[in-house]
Amino acid sequence: MFEMLDQYFSPLPGQYCEIYYWFTVIEFFILIISIAYVFYNMFFSGKKDKLSLGFIVLLISQPFVGYIVSRLEYSICIKALNYNK
Repeated sequence: MFEMLDQYFSPLPGQYCEIYYWFTVIEFFILIISIAYVFYNMFFSGKKDKLSLGFIVLLISQPFVGYIVSRLEYSICIKALNYNK
């Protein structure tokens, strides 16, 4: 019985840490796009299309937190499994 459960719930090999690496890369690009959008909106959009300060903070903080969390997950996975690319 426990062998069957162990098959489904045991730790995965270190190569699965790569998924966290790619999540980090994707989150970084989303962060860069968000920052670029905010700067574009600040300098090149009309007065009526300006974003509020709260929305700007939200627009930049969510991808930043996602990026940090993805980096932490990747670091934890690499260190826990002593996996090197």
